[in-house]
Amino acid sequence: KKENEKPQFYGTKVIDNGWIDNGAGIWSRDLSLDGFVLSDLRAALVFQNTKGSVGGNFMSSPPDPVNSLGELTGPGMWYQSGTTLYVHPKDMGAGGNANDYTFEIGDIANCIRDMNAPFSSYLHIEGLTFRGYTGVTVNSTYAVNAPGALLFANASSTRTDITLANNIFKQNFRGFRMGNINNFTVSESIFLENIASGFSFGLTNGFVQTGALIEDCSFIDTHAPWPEKSIDDKNPAAMKLHMLNNATVQGCTIDGVLTNRDNDYPAHGIWLDKDVSNVTVKNNFVAHVDGLEAAFLGGRGIFIERRCDDIVVERNVIYDCTKGIVIGNLGQPDTDWPESAEILHNTIVDSSHIGIWINGVDSATLLNNLVIGDSLSQLSASADSLDYIQNLSGGNSHRLQQSVGTKSAWSRVVLRRTRRMEYTGQCRRRSCIIRGCHQWFRRDDTRESTVQE
Repeated sequence: KKENEKPQFYGTKVIDNGWIDNGAGIWSRDLSLDGFVLSDLRAALVFQNTKGSVGGNFMSSPPDPVNSLGELTGPGMWYQSGTTLYVHPKDMGAGGNANDYTFEIGDIANCIRDMNAPFSSYLHIEGLTFRGYTGVTVNSTYAVNAPGALLFANASSTRTDITLANNIFKQNFRGFRMGNINNFTVSESIFLENIASGFSFGLTNGFVQTGALIEDCSFIDTHAPWPEKSIDDKNPAAMKLHMLNNATVQGCTIDGVLTNRDNDYPAHGIWLDKDVSNVTVKNNFVAHVDGLEAAFLGGRGIFIERRCDDIVVERNVIYDCTKGIVIGNLGQPDTDWPESAEILHNTIVDSSHIGIWINGVDSATLLNNLVIGDSLSQLSASADSLDYIQNLSGGNSHRLQQSVGTKSAWSRVVLRRTRRMEYTGQCRRRSCIIRGCHQWFRRDDTRESTVQE
């Protein structure tokens, strides 16, 4: 390798020739001729490179296939039927003949697996690049089992003191999936164009881990998976945490979390889900997290969900997400609602739906957050979390919106409107404090808002 170049591990197989012309710019190849490791021959990852090179971009954008051969109507698309792969190459300077390019197909499931005893501990992985690992594709579908360039996922395992530092996870079906690890660190690593998630840490069927530090990592253009839910990729996010106590997520950048081709399943930015407690999420930048606008699904910049207690979210900047910060999920029983969430000193700009959404929480504090330019609602509190609330109306845009709910939680909310808004509330059964949250109009917004009784 060149000086200062990271060692690179690739999970792809190269196809350099042998494509058959099907006309209309479409070329095909029977993958059973290529000796793939994966017996079901499903092409979950497809790359097109200039002739003789590897390591380039996904063939299509988004990277998932079209749904039928009839939809293969333009360059930069692919489709698979049985063991036959069909491509419509992009013109990368050599015309449209597939044999004039080098293709890579995701072939190897994982690079490093730790699935059987004796399990790894006191492990340090640094300065490596992992690209093109596809997980285990499931025959006749595009569901993916056991994803991750690194897979440490045996739920009976006990591991301790594992560090990942200064690595690159690029264009994998999940960068890594690891769990049942005490004292875990991920630092100064890059997660680029991975599908389903940059990483997930913690196993939903494992034990509660203690001690994690995630800092100074970058997550660029994470893609939602296809089909809607892959086996081990349900509910994806750039970063997802399960079953964890006592952790810090700080100094990370998440820029781009994208829906799939059919736009039928979204992902999130930072997602704390299922038995996560005593975690601080601070000084992160989260931007461009797409959701489904029609249904207002997904697209959460920071999401705190099932039984995630004593969580502090502070001094983060969240820009251009469908929703900025979401606490709770009304679709779950109130025994699963987060407890003692603190949302402090965050800046949330241009959310397409809601800036901060209190959507089912048992005790929360919102203090000194700056929320700017959100199209539907800057702060929304479900009636399950707030039983009485006064709405502020600004033309066609509600500055504070009450959602539909059934269970009562608050008895009183007082609103004062100046350039800043102050909220105080007294709970009967749950407690929430909202104060000092700033809401600013754009300079060209001259409408006046009034408090509606």
